[in-house]
Amino acid sequence: MKCITCGKKATKSENLLLVIGLACEECVPRGKDVSFQILSAKNPKDLQFVLHFLEDLFGETKFIEFGRCYDIREMEQLVAIDEKGRYIGLAVYTIEQEDPALMTLLTVNVDESFFRRGVASTLLKEVKRIAIRRKISKIRVPISNDDLISYVFYHRRGFRLSGIDINLCVKSHGDELEGLWKLPLRDELYLVCNVRDGQFEEQLNRIAGTL
Repeated sequence: MKCITCGKKATKSENLLLVIGLACEECVPRGKDVSFQILSAKNPKDLQFVLHFLEDLFGETKFIEFGRCYDIREMEQLVAIDEKGRYIGLAVYTIEQEDPALMTLLTVNVDESFFRRGVASTLLKEVKRIAIRRKISKIRVPISNDDLISYVFYHRRGFRLSGIDINLCVKSHGDELEGLWKLPLRDELYLVCNVRDGQFEEQLNRIAGTL
């Protein structure tokens, strides 16, 4: 496999980057380490960041997933804030009232200026810690069929495919849109992990800092 930017043959460790449409380590180097903290969103400024970030990214703050509507305002949020006070990432989740042992992780996202600095991995680890404290047994997460980065990210951290909602994206948007890498945006993939699975914890620790 070759880098799409420089044409150099990729090493084994770089193949993941190429598979998800990126370049080799030299063309897309890992960013400098950044100091940040993960906090629960508790004030209007935190919520405003979450809403604006997701509105800019997805064009909406209400999502149809798993057969119901999720409103970001009614869910719990985590925010990642760097040493300069800048918001650089978020996670949005909720505990299902119908099944208190199930957590729905709606999204984990990071400002593109801080990709590959461990922010997303740290957010996911904090979500997992919360799940353990609340005696959650499973975490589920939805991703669209074009989101290859998230597909790889979650699978490398203990999640596995649990279902597909065919044409959900088409039904939600009223048309088939063009997604990432010009892939047709059609279906929603559902991933799940067992919180108390030792392999999940091991993968989180081993891969922390790579995304």
